[in-house]
Amino acid sequence: MRGEAQARGELVHQLLDDAEARAPHAAAVRDAVGVWDYRELASYSRAFAAWLHERGVRRGDRVVLQVPTGRELVAMFHGLSRCGAVFVPLNPAMKTFHLHHVLDDARPALVIGTVTSTAQLTEAGATSVEQTETLWGRVEELRSQGADFTDPHTRPDDVATLVYTSGSTAVPKAVVCPHAQVTFATRALTRALGYRADDVVLCRFPMSWDYGLYKVLMTCAVQCVVVLAERSRT
Repeated sequence: MRGEAQARGELVHQLLDDAEARAPHAAAVRDAVGVWDYRELASYSRAFAAWLHERGVRRGDRVVLQVPTGRELVAMFHGLSRCGAVFVPLNPAMKTFHLHHVLDDARPALVIGTVTSTAQLTEAGATSVEQTETLWGRVEELRSQGADFTDPHTRPDDVATLVYTSGSTAVPKAVVCPHAQVTFATRALTRALGYRADDVVLCRFPMSWDYGLYKVLMTCAVQCVVVLAERSRT
């Protein structure tokens, strides 16, 4: 059955659901603040998906996040997948003039930042910014209630994420990444690199960079733990 699903193409959050079913109490993601196991990570992703639905985010909507790479961002990535929405992660160090171009290009339905990044996002043209420090309280409340939302119409050929280039040689350009291609690449890279369930994988890259994003997914694919070090530098 699993092989048939992979042949048709998977959705990003199905990697997490598979990990939760296989190893619910295995450590999933660690950052400078703490650690979540796969069951905790999955429950936070479901609660965040419920929050997104509550905010009116729907399948195909683009959501920009200028948030440090930590446990919450991983949960938000999978939560956006559950909604069928598009994850658009931006490096917290992105320059304002590049940020203005990206916001104009992505045309997000929602922008999420931090207390620190809100001023820059507003200067770059964001009309309203949800702050993680505020919204996460509601996510915690929804999680305690067992809230969940998954859009049943999301397809493997829907876009999962837009990864913007750094803009070092020109304006940042979006790399369009559908669910099926992202999950296929994740499993192929995992096999090629020989990741195992007892590995501890250090990731010093932000999730706004493709390899940082794939490290989070590859560890999920084999149910090992990723240690996110980027947060401590932002």
